[in-house]
Amino acid sequence: MMRGSTFMARSSASWRWAILVAGAPLFLATAMFAGLEFDHTDLVMSDSSGTGGLSGVFNFKNSGSEVVTILEVHPDCRCIAVRLSQQQFKPGESGSLQVSIGSNGAIGGGRHLIQLLAAGLTPLHYALTVDAPGKPSDHSPITSGDGAADLHFARTRISIAGPADAERVAGAFKFKNTGSSTVTIEDARPSCPCLSVHLSSKQLKPGEEGGVEVAMVTGDRTGRQIETVQLETDDGRARLRYTLTFVAELSSSVALDRRLTFWGKGEHRGDHEVIIESAGDKPIAFLRVVPAREGLVKVAIVPIQQAKKYGLIVTPLQPSGEFKVRIDAHVTDEAGREKIYSFFAAGG
Repeated sequence: MMRGSTFMARSSASWRWAILVAGAPLFLATAMFAGLEFDHTDLVMSDSSGTGGLSGVFNFKNSGSEVVTILEVHPDCRCIAVRLSQQQFKPGESGSLQVSIGSNGAIGGGRHLIQLLAAGLTPLHYALTVDAPGKPSDHSPITSGDGAADLHFARTRISIAGPADAERVAGAFKFKNTGSSTVTIEDARPSCPCLSVHLSSKQLKPGEEGGVEVAMVTGDRTGRQIETVQLETDDGRARLRYTLTFVAELSSSVALDRRLTFWGKGEHRGDHEVIIESAGDKPIAFLRVVPAREGLVKVAIVPIQQAKKYGLIVTPLQPSGEFKVRIDAHVTDEAGREKIYSFFAAGG
């Protein structure tokens, strides 16, 4: 069983919600920074294969004088798949990051952020953006038929900004049967088990209105979450498929001051401090820190401000050699709700 550091905090029962954005500063990958130099940091994706999905590639080169290791790649949406040509790049060596979105994710369109955590002599944090053009139609025929009934949606993409640490966020899609036949909604398939879907009615007569309520259980998710719901309808003459896109902007009242702490090659492996802090009046009632792998680092918790701000003192256990480990900070509030905030420790 893995060992971690644990700290219990006493605090007042009164608190309010507040938003604090986590993350280290974003360094755009240009020639003025040592490390990886990208030929572009903004990509417009296209359907080059004709399958309905979107794809593109970021090409880059290690323009520095030290080996650069890419530790993690974080797209802001589960609909995005990424593939690195390799993880470690010597000085002068080139590489690529391939990005793709399947046909379901491509329908919604939109702009997405991909963050790269890397390390050379120092931590490197790159921000790349991808534009996924949406398809011109919000529904596609499964079978065709003349005079088919049609559901007209007021909008097929909604964005919900939930309060900090919200356990559930929800929104509704409104529609109307603008056809001449009764429409039956035969299936409603969410892209994620975190979504629940409620239909106001499964059958709509001509001119009748209805709605689809979509709710997301947030769990440990933070940041932008993009999911879809596929509706399939039948009016006896044609079947149609509609794609509804649900975007949730989730924020947290607890933040880390960095996502990566790094010891360069030849650097003395002394203690590094990562700050974890609660915003506003919401207290940290219980804090437990656990490295994902044993034998690489030890972590001590030092209170800076009781129940609000703590220093996580990270000490490497190996005097030399490359290593990377994820460290999970388990934070419990006074209501007993636990969320996990992760960062990485690495050495060159």
